[in-house]
Amino acid sequence: MAPRSNTHLSSRLCVLAAFAASIGAWSAAALAGPTVTPINLGPVFYFDSGRASALSGDGTTVVGGGNIATSPYSYHGFRWTLGGGAEDLGGFAGEYQSGAVGVNFDGTAVIGWSYYLDGTQRGFRWTAGGGMEDLGALPGTDYTESSGITNDGLTVIGTCVSISPPSNQGAFRWTPGGGITPLNVAPLAGGSVAYAAAISGDGAVIAGQSDTGTSTAHAFRWDAVGGTQDLGVLPGDDFSYALAMSADGATVVGASGDFTGSDVINNRPFRWTSEGGLQDLGLLPGAYRAVSSFVSADGSIVWGRSIHIEEPRGRQFFWTESHGLMELNAFLNLLGVDSGEWTIGDFTDMSDDGTVLLGWGTDSEGNYTDLLITGVPAPGSGTALLLGALCIARRGRRG
Repeated sequence: MAPRSNTHLSSRLCVLAAFAASIGAWSAAALAGPTVTPINLGPVFYFDSGRASALSGDGTTVVGGGNIATSPYSYHGFRWTLGGGAEDLGGFAGEYQSGAVGVNFDGTAVIGWSYYLDGTQRGFRWTAGGGMEDLGALPGTDYTESSGITNDGLTVIGTCVSISPPSNQGAFRWTPGGGITPLNVAPLAGGSVAYAAAISGDGAVIAGQSDTGTSTAHAFRWDAVGGTQDLGVLPGDDFSYALAMSADGATVVGASGDFTGSDVINNRPFRWTSEGGLQDLGLLPGAYRAVSSFVSADGSIVWGRSIHIEEPRGRQFFWTESHGLMELNAFLNLLGVDSGEWTIGDFTDMSDDGTVLLGWGTDSEGNYTDLLITGVPAPGSGTALLLGALCIARRGRRG
């Protein structure tokens, strides 16, 4: 074989040197990793009283509830942005408490609950232009709970129940033009009522649970084409319920279990897709039950809580298609998140593209605060894998 020319070797060395330089610069940027920002609700709210519950799909807006600084016994819903801080959402006339539980994609519409002085709870939708609007209640009911909102903020779903006899309950749909109406979702065969837990971003798909004419309920997925679909139960179980759904409506998560008398003795987290059916996500070592309660917009990441005998509060677990089941710290390493002075306790929500996380944590003195983590690479990406390796190495050098 003829020897390579010096010109060819020189050009290869130049390419390698340029590539190494670019990797070095990229690695230096990656080493900084995601940014962890405490969510300061002051001066409107007591800074450490907030409990964030949801993050907008674009990752710009956080909603939840907290104690008003000027009236510590008043608990109000809030809307928070990185640039604008906390905004008090107020409440209905004569109310004394409110809280926000959901927000649309761009953060312009918020849903939640508010109590009147007589104890009646009603769901609300808040917008900057219209303020807080009482969603009302279905005939024969007086207690309303909102559970989902579409990306455009124009459709809200939830459940209405009656506090006083006769007992009455049902799922609802609310729109600005049509007000509150019964949700046109037929119960499963043999059942009489369906509960709505989640709605897709475009409003075309709804997930929840329905009775089946027996003493147990099953999770369902509904759309206008296929109607109400029974998602079934995991092998050996007799009930299931849905808690969350991906923004595209293709993935539903929740729990499946069985009863012995009136005691739930088994709860296992599931992930459902039309291709794979009901999938058992398993349990962390030492756990005896778990529930999937969150799912990413594309359905690839599921998280929830597992219960352990030695830890009554339990632990948060995560599941991804490429990595399977893992604990919180493993998930943090996967994403390259170094929380610094904060010990992260839980994650609450995730932006649709996966680059922003909402959670909470405590500092070295045990003080609680909600946390916004930005600049997160999508799990499974090359960036995430590099960040994870760098983060682990960096933590090792500290030890």
